[in-house]
Amino acid sequence: MADLTPFEGFPTFLHNSPTLLDIQTYLATRSGEEMNKILGSIQDPAALKALTEFVFQIPPPVGTRAIVPGKTKKALNSYIAFRSYYLSSPEFASWQMKLLSSIMGKLWAEDLWKPKWTLAAKAWSTIRDEVGKASAPLDAFLNIACPLLGIIPPSQYLSRLGWEVSADGDGNPTVIRKFIPSQYSFAAFPLTTTLSADDVVNHCRVAGY
Repeated sequence: MADLTPFEGFPTFLHNSPTLLDIQTYLATRSGEEMNKILGSIQDPAALKALTEFVFQIPPPVGTRAIVPGKTKKALNSYIAFRSYYLSSPEFASWQMKLLSSIMGKLWAEDLWKPKWTLAAKAWSTIRDEVGKASAPLDAFLNIACPLLGIIPPSQYLSRLGWEVSADGDGNPTVIRKFIPSQYSFAAFPLTTTLSADDVVNHCRVAGY
């Protein structure tokens, strides 16, 4: 599969009649910046929602899928790391994952820590390239790396950011924002970090990951 740029490559890629697995692989291996460009290039709200829901269904790359020899592995995109971490929020425990796709997209659009998620995704990708996906479970990595990076834990994320989850008239989950907190209220979770991806990798190694 050709390495295609988000704006021009994605439509061209679709015109080549890829299989479902091809599309999943293509999207799962985009960087966070590339995914943001792909999503930002879609003007039709219905199409944007459909793509967001499709991305949500892509399994996190922690399984045993074979790596194609001779191809450079793409870094994990930061949205998938974000999604994987915050799906464990206690407010989501009552609903199936497939019902949370639009909520996760909405949370990601307003997230203030995207640079840290890019860093976390890069660090995980470095470890994956060294030990293989089967030996680099994403959830275990995030449980070690996110506290180091000062990323809000799942148990606090929604309440600290002013989000409230409830059921709509059909019994499906919906989220509304009750307030927008000041950035100054996150002293324990600064928006940036001086750590590098190598720092995160070394920390995880010391922790036995």
